[in-house]
Amino acid sequence: MSLVDKHIKQEILDCCRRSVQYGLNFNTQGNISLRVPDTDLIAITPASLEYDQMAADDIVVVDAEGRRVEGERQPSSETDVHLVVTYSRGPVPVMPFMPSNSTEFGEAMVKVLGTLNAVIWGNHGLMTVGADLTSAFRCNVAVETVARVQHAALCLGQPHVLSYAELNLPSAP
Repeated sequence: MSLVDKHIKQEILDCCRRSVQYGLNFNTQGNISLRVPDTDLIAITPASLEYDQMAADDIVVVDAEGRRVEGERQPSSETDVHLVVTYSRGPVPVMPFMPSNSTEFGEAMVKVLGTLNAVIWGNHGLMTVGADLTSAFRCNVAVETVARVQHAALCLGQPHVLSYAELNLPSAP
């Protein structure tokens, strides 16, 4: 009997496949995880397996200490980071480069992330979080899309960045 509903593993796999389709991940780069509701378990993509080769049964389940409790594969080398993430929203800070496969990296990232829901890991990539996998994935797509638009605008010159007031939005948290 599985500790995690097969639909949760399939939801992670579906996000993995969409992330490749959207050009957000390639090869074995990037990881997707989900805190299993009402448990201290996390379902996470395995280490060193390309998303287009992955099946739902390849998703690994770890406990709150990062110990594998279900699955044949090794969990992502960045599991420790996924264990310390918080959920919220706001602007996207960039944290300085550090090797990304340690608890120390996760703790430093949480400090930079604060109450936000996205952080760019210097020389690594984007990390997004959410109350559920769909929210985290949508945040990831939005940040990546805005980054591409910003890059294109910078290639053309100095873009005019709209303020929250010009957009009739409350100021950032």
